[in-house]
Amino acid sequence: FRTKLKIFIERIERFRKQLGKEKREIRILDIGCGTGRQVTFPLGAEGYSVIGLDTDQASLEVAQKENVFNNVRFVCGDSQHIARYLPQRHFSVIILSDILEHLSDPKKFLRDLLELLASQAILLVSIPNGRGPFEIENFIFRKTGVLPFAYWMRKKLGRGGSTLQSLNHESGHVQFFSHRRFTELVERAGYRISFFRKGSFLCGPLTGRIIGLSPLFVKWNLAIGKRLPFWMSSVWYFELVHELSSPPSHHIK
Repeated sequence: FRTKLKIFIERIERFRKQLGKEKREIRILDIGCGTGRQVTFPLGAEGYSVIGLDTDQASLEVAQKENVFNNVRFVCGDSQHIARYLPQRHFSVIILSDILEHLSDPKKFLRDLLELLASQAILLVSIPNGRGPFEIENFIFRKTGVLPFAYWMRKKLGRGGSTLQSLNHESGHVQFFSHRRFTELVERAGYRISFFRKGSFLCGPLTGRIIGLSPLFVKWNLAIGKRLPFWMSSVWYFELVHELSSPPSHHIK
């Protein structure tokens, strides 16, 4: 999660400097923000103006209670009619952190986001590799019926859920993207990929938590993830740009 946040901030800062704007002028929409702990609050602490949107009221209640930032606010709304919940639009950055794999029609969702984008804007996306170690472990646990046990063990091995992203455990994955399929989806929705990076090698309901117990394991997992072919990574990170958007003064590579 720290790696994901680091990548997001790096891309936002690169984009901000190309636009020549102050941090407070960068309006960010974090869709599927959950409790806000993993992305929304850290971005607020950086000085950006952030709106977190989620469908789960219980998660948002936690977020509201823990919010100490004047530049961060939260909105409850579903992914089908996002625009109606956001009278203020034209975001510089929209973040989809592990969201698209939960949606039945991700192409329509991406197209609907176009009306929320400023003329110069980026989408930052993280998705699991649909055929990677994370999804394989999830599949095995589901088929053997031990997934609830894995979540119980994860809680026992963790620290009381202090970094829990969402309290909504009912929303499972319905999309299992290959790199090619995701690229085709992006193009059909009217975007292009302007940045791609691989994430960690191993991850899963139980494996990820066990690795997290040792800083050495964490470093090894991230290091080997950079060296392996992209199809062996558990997670992928993308930056998307709308094909018709006005480019900044320096082209994003």
